This record gives sequence, structure tokens and C-alpha cells, in this order.
Amino acid sequence: MQVVSGYAMHKHGRRQLKDTILIDFDGVLRHWVGSEINDAENELGLASGTLFSLAFSHELLLPAITGEVTHGQWHQRVRSKLAQIHNDNVASKLVKAWNEATWEIDFNMLQDLKRLAPTCQHVLVTNATSRLDADLKKTGLTSAFNVVVNSSKIGVAKPDLLFFRKALSVAGSQAFRSVFIDDNLDNVNAARSMGIDSIHHQDVFDTLEYIQRQCT
Repeated sequence: MQVVSGYAMHKHGRRQLKDTILIDFDGVLRHWVGSEINDAENELGLASGTLFSLAFSHELLLPAITGEVTHGQWHQRVRSKLAQIHNDNVASKLVKAWNEATWEIDFNMLQDLKRLAPTCQHVLVTNATSRLDADLKKTGLTSAFNVVVNSSKIGVAKPDLLFFRKALSVAGSQAFRSVFIDDNLDNVNAARSMGIDSIHHQDVFDTLEYIQRQCT
């Protein structure tokens, strides 16, 4: 491969080298590994997924990830709905398990992304609630990214194209100079429709290989 005037020359033609990696959080860098919620649902005789099917419904999730309500208010709304559908005991136990659910960060993947593309800015782009800053601080990630774009702060969530326009604006980049990683195919397709080279994250090795091809 020959590099001429900032462009990488390939047998299929010439393309602009990337300068920005847009990285999703949940499902890419953060993974929920505990069984607290499943255990609580089993104990209560509820179907697996009872909590999340309600909590992540459009009606309850969207206000939380677009900043209309805080993280705490979201949990309270979910608790109230659970109490209406089931009872106070179910609502209390499920929300308690939710608050105690354990997760971990794939620090190795983050380090590999930075190693493979050291000249790129690494931008966290996530549909998150008002608790994101606290979660990043808790795991020592406050300064791990050049820019953090949180849907609840900018007032719009993926896959809305306005989210990506705002993210690119905040990052000071452009679609053709960016790469996007997300485990949600709808989000990936939305980014692609804007001309952002994107990968549907399903496997760490494949994602890292894709980033290496795009950014080196």
C-alpha cells in the first residue's frame, strides 16, 4: 500500500484515510455479565426478559435516553408500571436486581482500537441516560475518549440521523472520514445511509480487523 498526500492507494482505487472512530458503549465496550435480574425473575415466577421488555419499551426508554427524564426517574417509572401490571413486591425486587446488576468493560478491545488507530480520535457515541458520566468515572473511563456524545445530553438518540450529524459536528469530523462501531444493526444501517463506513459488531476479532483495514 502506498500513501500519497494523505490518501491510501489500493488496487480498487483511492480512499480517504479515517480520522475518527465512533464507538458504541453497551454491547461493544460494556457488557452486562451478572445474573441478578434473571435470578429475580425466576424467583418471582416471571418469564425471562420481563423487566427489560418493559424498561426498554419505546414509551419508557426514549424519554430517558433523550434527556426528558433522569436515570432515576426512568427507574421510578418502570417500577410504577411493574407495580400496576404485577404488584409492589414484584416491582421492588426487579428494580432492586436491576440496580445491583453487574457489568464489565472490555478494556482490551478499547486498548486494541487505540493501538490499531493511534492517530484517530476515539469518540464514544451512545444512547445513554443521565448516569453515563458516573458510570464512566466508576470505571476510570472519564478521559479515555477524545469526545463523549451522550444521547440524553444532545436530546436525540440513534438511529435518528440527527444524532450522527450532531456527533460528527461535536467531533469536528465528517462522514467520509469516520468509522462507526455498533452492535445494533438499525444504528449501523442509519450511519451507512449517511456515508459513514460502519460495522455491525458481533465479534471482537472481526471488528478490530475491520478497523485495521479502514484506518491504516
